[in-house]
Amino acid sequence: MANSLGKVILLLVEGPSDEAAMELLLNNIVQEAASVSTRVEPLRVTTIDPMPGDLTSKYQQSIEQNIVKLVNDYVKKFIINLKRSNRIKETDVVGIVHLIDTDGAYIDKQYIYDDEVDDDFRYEDDGIHAKSIPQVIDRNCRKTKAMNKLASTHHINKLPYRAYFMSCNLDHVTCGERNLNKDEKIDRADDFSDMYKDDLEGFKKFINDPALIFEGNYQQTWRSLSQGLNSINRHSNLHLFVNNPFGELGIE
Repeated sequence: MANSLGKVILLLVEGPSDEAAMELLLNNIVQEAASVSTRVEPLRVTTIDPMPGDLTSKYQQSIEQNIVKLVNDYVKKFIINLKRSNRIKETDVVGIVHLIDTDGAYIDKQYIYDDEVDDDFRYEDDGIHAKSIPQVIDRNCRKTKAMNKLASTHHINKLPYRAYFMSCNLDHVTCGERNLNKDEKIDRADDFSDMYKDDLEGFKKFINDPALIFEGNYQQTWRSLSQGLNSINRHSNLHLFVNNPFGELGIE
């Protein structure tokens, strides 16, 4: 029989580099918070597998209506698989944390440039460079609708849910680089996790850097993200969870 995970917060990320960078660090944050809480049982963070990629960019005409269902389907499938292997009970899952790359999606179309690029999109300080401007506009429209819906969703599968943004993506937040290939993403993610796995206070200081965060609560930070070039620039609101994980999920 597989070992029981006990109480868990599920971490939903796009791919392996996101897991490599964040799972251990967020697990350390949660375990530290639980160790000093008189009302929260010991728990851990575990990543939903398989990782779904960028759900907010899925091509669907009604993505705004369907995005919650897409997330819910991944959550339910993962929980069912863990239950079948006797690793958790239904009541062991206490919340969901979703990390979302913004990919510059909120920027105005004047900051999208027709350019010869190696991939479909290239993200720069001045905006998005792409082979097809209409393709970017279409992606941005779908993605912003999906992100807005998730940012205003507080429960999925009857579990407390929070979506935290990485702008313009997780690599940009953790190492200041936007356009890494898959191998580079994994290397930088491993480096980031190794840097802070035994330095929780250092990680807290990093994620609370005034240059990285927006002032305000959860909804206010999402509103700030949507302004100007903020979603192509380097920002995150993950500090809200790091500073108060149980309060953010409402499980204190």
